[in-house]
Amino acid sequence: MAESFRKAFEVVDRKLHAPAILMTIVWLWLIAGAAWSGHAKAFPGLLLFFGCSAVTYFLLCQQKALAEAVSRAADIFSIPPSLRNGALWIAGAVAVAIALLHFILFDGFTVVAALAADDQIAIALMRQNVTASLPRFMKYASSIAAHGLFPIVIVLAIANGQRMLALLTGAVGLIYAICLMQKSGPILLMLPLAVYLLSTRHFIKAALTSAVVGVVVIFMGFAANPQVRPAAMVTLSKELQKTRITKPAADVASTPSPRISAADDASNANLLGASLLYRVLVTPGEVVGQWFDVIPAQIPFGEGCGYRFLTSLLHCNFQNYPRILYDHLFPSEASMGLKGTVNAASMMTAYANFGWLGLALIGVFHAIVAWVLLIIFQRDPVLTLPINMTFILLLSSGDIFTLLFSGGWGLSILLFAMIARAGGPQKEIGTDFPSSTRLRTVTL
Repeated sequence: MAESFRKAFEVVDRKLHAPAILMTIVWLWLIAGAAWSGHAKAFPGLLLFFGCSAVTYFLLCQQKALAEAVSRAADIFSIPPSLRNGALWIAGAVAVAIALLHFILFDGFTVVAALAADDQIAIALMRQNVTASLPRFMKYASSIAAHGLFPIVIVLAIANGQRMLALLTGAVGLIYAICLMQKSGPILLMLPLAVYLLSTRHFIKAALTSAVVGVVVIFMGFAANPQVRPAAMVTLSKELQKTRITKPAADVASTPSPRISAADDASNANLLGASLLYRVLVTPGEVVGQWFDVIPAQIPFGEGCGYRFLTSLLHCNFQNYPRILYDHLFPSEASMGLKGTVNAASMMTAYANFGWLGLALIGVFHAIVAWVLLIIFQRDPVLTLPINMTFILLLSSGDIFTLLFSGGWGLSILLFAMIARAGGPQKEIGTDFPSSTRLRTVTL
């Protein structure tokens, strides 16, 4: 048994197991958040999910013939080296076009209006309308561009020596992320680049990238929370109000939010930082616990109707569980017109639809995804984390099917398969790799 376990995890590079390892870290993150927030009821379900995922991944890692078939299938998408730079420029141009379309046709500069406002509810409605008011096609395009095209084009451009393309897409992407008014936007945009720079030992550049993101996130936090703005931003807000360059949020009375400590900007920054830290470290696990508390005790299982792609087969109305949970948990905010969502970790939609069986099946699916990534990224192991890390971290608050098909993850993997060098069929995971990609075999 010990020898079988060792052989199952022999790979050409330790980085290839990174998706599975990172998924495990996300699971531990959820366990910790649930424990900290007092939701021990979530433990059995999370343990079932992890157990099914771990066993499936272990068994798949022993399937050499199946690994060869997946590797050959991935090679089909590889394009000739002479076309790869052009394909990257086309992908970058598509991302920029989506951002410009949002800016021009759908009032994408909402962040300016938020800076001119001093009412927190009005700003919350503005943030909501940034994407909620978009046509469905534009919602999908915006998500794919922000989470998939922009960050992955930047990384692949740097990896292929296309610095001008990386600079242009990075600049437009950062402006677009700010205007979407989601504090996670700049982080998700630049995280792949920072991870790539760390992986290639460009530590100073990685630190500078992280510093830029930190400044932008703090700025966005102040823009969305007028009660903690420093004095300089209060002055800017008043000047923007005088220009009347933006229209106020509809149906919201202008009621300035109370200042917490106008004289102490450092205290305001600390308050914002503590709030962000709790939201990142604890909230994902806390939300998982809330879903287990409410479903099925107060909200029944969807029996498949919580997946939009199944509603036509089941002849039922789509049950948007994140929206349903928001209205249930935050009735006061919902009554004021806020249409929020309580987005939970990737396994929770399956639980909301199929209960314990759903948790077991979605655990198996997560293992399959991690194993397929292990096979595909044999071509260039150093890009495994930069391309996949963002999406795996998003599993803490998003459905895996949404991330793969409309969140940009699947498109990012496809871009890698097209542009990375083809590895050709492999006789065995971890052995007999082409000379261009062969690295020292390691055992975890």
